[in-house]
Amino acid sequence: MTLKTKYNAILNKNCRAQIRKKIAETFGVSSPTIFNWLSGRSVPPIRYRAAIAEIMGTDVSELFPTTTNNHSELTY
Repeated sequence: MTLKTKYNAILNKNCRAQIRKKIAETFGVSSPTIFNWLSGRSVPPIRYRAAIAEIMGTDVSELFPTTTNNHSELTY
């Protein structure tokens, strides 16, 4: 399961809104940034992932599985 699939599995719109609000308050990021993270268009920085997993009520390794061909994880 990834952040996108976990978020999409939440059927209650109020719960979804609360998650987006909590992430925004915690990190001070914009709504488009949160949308991109939750839709799988981009991934949050590593330093935010543990807190996002906590907000989502799951383990960080479940939301952000590592893969060998995930270029967004590369550092240059």
